[in-house]
Amino acid sequence: DSDRKLKEYEDPVFYIVHYDQLELLVNELRAAGAEAVAVNGYRIGSNTGFSCAGTTILIDTKRLAPPYKINVIGDPVNLKNALMMKGGFVEQQILSFNLKFLIEQVDEVQIPAYKGSISFEYAKPVEEER
Repeated sequence: DSDRKLKEYEDPVFYIVHYDQLELLVNELRAAGAEAVAVNGYRIGSNTGFSCAGTTILIDTKRLAPPYKINVIGDPVNLKNALMMKGGFVEQQILSFNLKFLIEQVDEVQIPAYKGSISFEYAKPVEEER
């Protein structure tokens, strides 16, 4: 969230992280080649849902509150470049909402296994044609 001191007429809702911003960030990381993503220790899967619950964010049914820590496994150069490109996600969020970002590269990160269920009712594997 922003630590900016608001003026009397400003609405604080414009200076906190919303679920769609977090979802956009995760999607940007996936598009940049992220192989695994976790938000505040919760593993994000292909069918993970983001929504809001009052002043907190729900990821599936897990309630999260700031600060949001996103751990990612992937090519660190591609991931950072995707986020920091001119006019990209981070620049838009900083300029529009004065949100804070800290990008840190580490040599090793652990991301928990996905605990949700992955079951398909309609999608079925097919045999490969020869």
